[in-house]
Order: sequence, then C-alpha cells, then structure tokens
Amino acid sequence: MSRAGQIPLVRQFQVGISILDARALQNIIPSRPLVSIQEDNLLRTQNYCVGPTRYCSKAARRFLFGQSETVHPDQIKEKIESLVVNRDVVLVVYDGYHDVWLLNELKVKLEPVAIVDPQKAAYNILQLQYRKSLNDLLIELDCPFNFLHIAGNDANFTLRALLMIAVRGSHGKSLNDSQQAILSAAQAIAQSTGPDKWHEKWDRVLEEAKNYYAEREEINRQKKVKKKAKKAARKAKLAAEGHWSSTKSGRQEFWAKPENAYKRRQPDHGINQARLS
Repeated sequence: MSRAGQIPLVRQFQVGISILDARALQNIIPSRPLVSIQEDNLLRTQNYCVGPTRYCSKAARRFLFGQSETVHPDQIKEKIESLVVNRDVVLVVYDGYHDVWLLNELKVKLEPVAIVDPQKAAYNILQLQYRKSLNDLLIELDCPFNFLHIAGNDANFTLRALLMIAVRGSHGKSLNDSQQAILSAAQAIAQSTGPDKWHEKWDRVLEEAKNYYAEREEINRQKKVKKKAKKAARKAKLAAEGHWSSTKSGRQEFWAKPENAYKRRQPDHGINQARLS
C-alpha cells in the first residue's frame, strides 16, 4: 500500500491540470466579443513536475502555459484539491485509465460529477473509423498544439479537443442564440493562442534548438577534421620511419624497400617436412 502522495517505483513524473470555469464562461459571453475571448487566458493550466533537476528543467522549457513547478509528490494532492475547492468537477481525461490511476495513487479527492474521455467522445460523435491519439485528433479538429507529452500541455489541449468536439457535433442541429453563443466561444477558446503567445514560445524554442544542433554539428565536424588530420600525420610518420602500413599501397611500398626484405617470413620447409614424417 502506498501512502498519500507517493507513487511506488516511479522516480520522475508530471501532473498537469487545466481548468475551464463554466460559470465564468457563461458570465463573459453576453458582454465580450469573440476576439476578446480568444485573446483571454480562460484555460488555467498548471504543470507539476517530480524528479531530478534535468528532467524538470526540460519539462519547464517545453511547458507552454506559464511556469512549470517542481514539487515533492506529497504536495500534489493539496495543490490540485486547492484549485477545485467547493466546485462541481467534470473530470476530462484522454484515454484516461492511467490518469485516474495516478489520481487514486495520490489520494486526490475530486469527486467528479462526471468523467469525460474526448477520445471516446470523438469516436462516437464524429463517427471516426478508429480511436485517434491526441495528436491526430487535434489535427482532425484544427486545434493548434505543440509539445505534447508535457502533462500541462496535454491537459490544456485535451480540453481544447473536447470543446471542438462539441462544436463539430452541433453542426446541422437547431440551436438557439444562447447555445450558438456558447459554442462560438468554445471554438474561439479551442483555437486560440491566448495572451501567453505560446506559438511564439515554440518559435523561440525551435530557433534555440536549431542553433544548438548547428553548434553541435560544427563541433563534431571540427573533431572529425582534427581526428582525420591526426591519423594522416601518424601514417606519414610511420611510413617515414619504415613501419608497417595498413593500406595496400603502403604495404607494397614497405616490402619494396630492400631494408625490409629480411622481415618477410619465409616458410621453413625443413621443419614442415620433419613434422610430416
């Protein structure tokens, strides 16, 4: 049995949570234009990382919606529960067996009124031929995304996917003005980049990565040049000293020298004949 906040046999992991406040959304729809809604950060997203510094630093660089927080496993339960205190929670998980398992292991008490899996919802509502990965579903739904497999990013984009599934599922149905306004706002949120401009962060990260790998390639190229020059110098030195060469032409030149003729091993026929007898 594991105590609260302790995951057995796991040294590093991340927990991501993204929250869309339905009450706040209903309040701003009548008074805010869609452009304003799209630019707001209506999805509150957190990324908690447990593990060594190198692992958590990499997660922090790739987390798109604020600052990733390095925590101890015992802290996660309190942090998550504090975000949803006194609220009715609809838990959204993507192919969420492992997510639910992790919450149970951490003893997080959400007591959701419902659990929704966008993967299953998309399969049924959009009549897909198979259940798609989050990456493929976001492409199908025209949702911008980057840096999946960072827990906070996955949580944010999973909510976006669910919003777009609702929008796509409403096509061809009779809707009143209020319902249409909610769905328009949902689409604006799902396809927004928000005030964090995470797409710009992606561009910066990509540029930094390109520069890093370009520098690495140049360093490796210079190492190869130095290694090749060193090898050539060594061969030249050995050849000048009359030592053995590993190349065919070098061996021919070596044996062509009179001073090396005695080094060629001659078969001892007398010994061989004695052994045969």
